[in-house]
Amino acid sequence: MYRVRDEVMISASHQIPMPDGSLEPMHGHNWRIVVHVEAPELDPCGLVADFNELRAALTRSVDDFDHQHLNEVPPFDGIPSTAENLARVVFERLAKSLDDRRRRVFAVDVWMTDTGCARWEPR
Repeated sequence: MYRVRDEVMISASHQIPMPDGSLEPMHGHNWRIVVHVEAPELDPCGLVADFNELRAALTRSVDDFDHQHLNEVPPFDGIPSTAENLARVVFERLAKSLDDRRRRVFAVDVWMTDTGCARWEPR
């Protein structure tokens, strides 16, 4: 299996719901969003995915979150704006634009800090 990855950075604020129903204080992150794509065979050019195409698809999938308060941007106006949910949302967007018969998105990582990361991948 061949695998490639690419990443983009966005800046956005958010507030996580607390168990008592309140919201934690608003704060921001420089989110690092990493997509992993795999294919059992390469295309005729010898690629899993063209990195320009991969970067463009990843950028399109996160553009509406950059420099926003995530709690006010769909779908996070209806679900908690956690790194876990952001990873799933970006994965679903990317799978729609990148998956084909040969290749597939297999995971998205969302880094909130240099050491803290959430990953979403299908079973």
